[in-house]
Amino acid sequence: MPVQQIPSGQGWRATFNFSSQRTRPDLLGTIVDYDPATQCQAFQQDPFVYQRCVQLAQQNPPAADAVPTQGGVIIRTPAVTNVRSAMSFDLTPRWTASWNTSYDFERGEFADHQVSLQRDLHDWRAIFAFTQAPNGNFALSFFVSLKAEPDLKFDYRRQTYRSGR
Repeated sequence: MPVQQIPSGQGWRATFNFSSQRTRPDLLGTIVDYDPATQCQAFQQDPFVYQRCVQLAQQNPPAADAVPTQGGVIIRTPAVTNVRSAMSFDLTPRWTASWNTSYDFERGEFADHQVSLQRDLHDWRAIFAFTQAPNGNFALSFFVSLKAEPDLKFDYRRQTYRSGR
């Protein structure tokens, strides 16, 4: 998980994005069911990479003919309905917090959570971040860097791998 700076001094900020995608029923051609989880099986040894692969595969299914001819191949993708939110706010003049999450309405569960706290230490910046994947895996990150020289830093990361639900 890349550590990102949260802008400070801007009050509350929140965004919500709703998306819904379904394949239209079509009877003209050969229907092929597309399963993103099957496409990403090669990445199962790293659950974070696997989860990201599934998310990207759901968002970018393979292209099919826009207007299939009779007997052509029609790729049917699973329905996707979700809302993604990103919120950030200043706890104090030097502490900033953010929370990003998404909720999958088709599965009835949260897809992921990302929480981060950032502290402005005058010449230094400290960031603590926590990410949780839908399967229970999580990653912790603690990052401290000098503002004037970002290459002078301390970066600690820890993550877990669980075999699923």
